[in-house]
Amino acid sequence: MYEFVLLTLYKCEVLFMSRFHPNNVLGIRSFADTLGCYTLITEADRYIHQYFHDVSVADEYLNLTCSALLSILQSDELHVFSEEQVGVSGQYCHI
Repeated sequence: MYEFVLLTLYKCEVLFMSRFHPNNVLGIRSFADTLGCYTLITEADRYIHQYFHDVSVADEYLNLTCSALLSILQSDELHVFSEEQVGVSGQYCHI
């Protein structure tokens, strides 16, 4: 039974990862965090960092808490075109 649960969880994570898009990745990450799906959280973070510009203009981005936003902005893995992009994003949390 335990193996079945793990296999099902793995398949769900793979399905969600294949559906990542700048418009939904923050919601998927939040869902994964609620369920404790650490592989999915890690992959969502990787996607968010890699496609930060596109994610930062999506509607879900406006709903981030300051702590979630700061966590993203403080990552060494964040891909940005300029520091200005991070500054504009962080001004709402008084970085």
